[in-house]
Amino acid sequence: MNRVQFLFKADRLTEGDSSLSEATSLLQECSSRSPAVFGDSLAKCLLLKPVLFPALVDDSASVCDLAREAREVANDPRLQDMALRLIEEHCEPESA
Repeated sequence: MNRVQFLFKADRLTEGDSSLSEATSLLQECSSRSPAVFGDSLAKCLLLKPVLFPALVDDSASVCDLAREAREVANDPRLQDMALRLIEEHCEPESA
């Protein structure tokens, strides 16, 4: 994650986006096996792009997908709250 943040701060957005996608994929696999250990790390990766670099997110639907997955996997209530704020701001209410 530090590498990703460094690349974004260095204005190497394409490289940063690629590294973030790679880290997210790896953490999704790890989190599916051990959610208590990897859930918060995955949630941070999922929230990093829409929170810190919203210009790199294609549309509100993408933000919704990322935020919903982050909320689902996060164990830390602060991460869940951050995801919920994004959901409330960018997503259509889900039908029952």
